[in-house]
Amino acid sequence: MITPLYDLHGRQHSYLRVSLTDRCNLHCLYCNPRNHEVNYIPNGDLLTYDEIYRLIALFTGTFGFNKIRFTGGEPLVRNGVWDFLQSLQGLRKNSPFALGLTTNGTLLPGLVPRLLRAGVNRLNISLDSLREENFLSITGSGSFKAVLQAVQEAESAGFETLKVNCVVLRGTNDQELHAFVELTKKMRLIVQFIEFMPFSGNKWGTEGFISCNEMKDVINSIYELVPFRTDMGSDYFKVAGHVGAIRFISALSDHFCGSCNRLRLSADGKLRLCLFSSEDSLIDLKALLRSGATDTELEQKIQSSIGRKWAKHPSAETIETQYSQNMVKIGG
Repeated sequence: MITPLYDLHGRQHSYLRVSLTDRCNLHCLYCNPRNHEVNYIPNGDLLTYDEIYRLIALFTGTFGFNKIRFTGGEPLVRNGVWDFLQSLQGLRKNSPFALGLTTNGTLLPGLVPRLLRAGVNRLNISLDSLREENFLSITGSGSFKAVLQAVQEAESAGFETLKVNCVVLRGTNDQELHAFVELTKKMRLIVQFIEFMPFSGNKWGTEGFISCNEMKDVINSIYELVPFRTDMGSDYFKVAGHVGAIRFISALSDHFCGSCNRLRLSADGKLRLCLFSSEDSLIDLKALLRSGATDTELEQKIQSSIGRKWAKHPSAETIETQYSQNMVKIGG
């Protein structure tokens, strides 16, 4: 029997983001800056694939979650990931759910069909610049052509949804907003413009932050953005004659906490109720799994914990000064 998971604010949760690893082969300025030391999780402390499978079975079978998304770090750098994705096919027959993956795309060229065969029907590819030299500056990697190839292969492959994630930083890639809109002219994908968020070591500050409203103003100076959908407080727009679409994710300037339906599971098995949860508020599901907890005990722990979820996350200034978090450790 399905038991929907509600918090004290009346929000039903149906979406779980699972980090498979905190390792990444890029060093993006906003997420995993090269000069910021990260204490990576030892392999033995990562959730095993069997443990991840068990938790997904619980969230989908008991709580009725209908969307699972794998993130990292970069999920495709973890050994065994392809066999694990394939193994979920049987689970989805009993408890159908949408299966998504967020990747930086560097390892994807030539493997896009394999993702589809494994059952991934929603794909997000991070691409923060359409200029090779700017891409190198942001990511520390010369893999621009590989990522662009991955986007092109994915666009023709037939995913249910294909999204290109672009974190916008003032003075770094904000001058490319119009170029990203042009990407939607002939490609059936959604460009997601994401506000720069404060995480440990990424030097967040008002000088680098640009709000979604300002992004819209810049784009509207050339294009007419026509709203057509709202999802979790995020606005979707079309441009006349373009086959793709644009989405603005205003996590800071106009947060959508009131409609939040997601939970996050870190690579080391900590359940995070909010992206900005402090480390001492996480629920250690791995410890329960490895102590022999039954499914009933796991369900009770999750149900009792969901009541601690905030009505909304703290201000950006509070997050910046009081929280020490790195995005690769949290999971995207």
